Amino acid sequence: MRHQAGYGATLISGSAVLLVVGVIHPSAIPFGDSAALARIAFIDALAHSLAILGAWLVLVGFVGLSRMLGLQRVTVLAALVALALLASAVVVAAALNGFVVPKLAAEWVEADSIARGSLRQLIQFCALLASSLTRIYLLLGAIAISLWSWVIYRDGLSRGLAWIGAVVGVAESPRFSADPHT
Repeated sequence: MRHQAGYGATLISGSAVLLVVGVIHPSAIPFGDSAALARIAFIDALAHSLAILGAWLVLVGFVGLSRMLGLQRVTVLAALVALALLASAVVVAAALNGFVVPKLAAEWVEADSIARGSLRQLIQFCALLASSLTRIYLLLGAIAISLWSWVIYRDGLSRGLAWIGAVVGVAESPRFSADPHT
């Protein structure tokens, strides 16, 4: 039982780290102001480093849940695989947004007008790729939570927790918009 408590603490810690990411995550790149860009680049790197850490802590916590529910079950294993893919998507999206885009933005400040156009297109590509990976993150997270909730419900472990998981799974599912830039 002590081992399972460690997994639970890891899951809670990872969730707390991801909440901090939501609070400190910058929302825009201040093109043209190199001092503001340097401040944002530091905050951006910190937020995205925490996102990577949080994603992996959550993954370890859900490994514990999966072990408790039975890794030999197809539903539980499928949920864990979905979450592992989700963690990989988070790492790539966070690396792009937290480390690549700020470097490209810094180069944009020093570039001539022709290079600025190319750099802006590259930044937009990175943002679109990270946005797409975030949508995959939401979809796979919703699938994983729904699968674990089904097993918890079916086994009668906790009807309330299973229903909360089902609601979270539906709420977490991505909202696909017609505009690819949102």
